[in-house]
Formats: sequence, C-alpha cells, structure tokens
Amino acid sequence: MKVWATKAKPGDKVRAWVQKRRTVKAEKRTSLIKSLAEKNFYNFDTIFRNKITPDEYFSALGFDYRLRFARRRVNDVSYSRVPGLRKWDGYEKFYYSKIAKPQ
Repeated sequence: MKVWATKAKPGDKVRAWVQKRRTVKAEKRTSLIKSLAEKNFYNFDTIFRNKITPDEYFSALGFDYRLRFARRRVNDVSYSRVPGLRKWDGYEKFYYSKIAKPQ
C-alpha cells in the first residue's frame, strides 16, 4: 500500500477544526442562555435582545422535547412537576408577540 494512502487527508484536519469550533460555540451559547435564565428570571426582554429563540431556550434548560408539544391540559400537570416550564411558556408567548409586532 502506498504511504500517501495511509496518511490523513488535508481536509480532515480542517473538518475536525471546524467541528470543534462549532461545538465550542454551541456550548458557550448554551451557558449564556442558562446564565440569562438564572439572572433575569422574568425579564424576557434581555433574553430576546440576545436573539435567543424559544427552541434554544427550551433545549438549554434541558427539558424533554415531548413537553414542548404537549396539550394544555397536560401542561398544567407538567408545570407543577417541572420547574421552569411555565417560564419557558411565558418566554415563548413574549417572543412571538415581539416578532409579530413591527419594530
């Protein structure tokens, strides 16, 4: 077998570097969302100004994805069991009300 065939391709290092940068960037974004959620408990305007979508907010807080699409009756029970779910629901309503209005 040729020596050049066993060595890594030049593009592999670049791809690995880009993948690592994306991972680090996503981790920093998640930590930013968590810190904003703790500091500004019901100040949604700060979170909105940082261009955080409800999906990012939901996943950063670590909720089960099935809760996002649960019916309202189920959410009433979930609110008491899952702390922070009501806050996310409030932020989602705030976010879409801000998006709907022309600024």
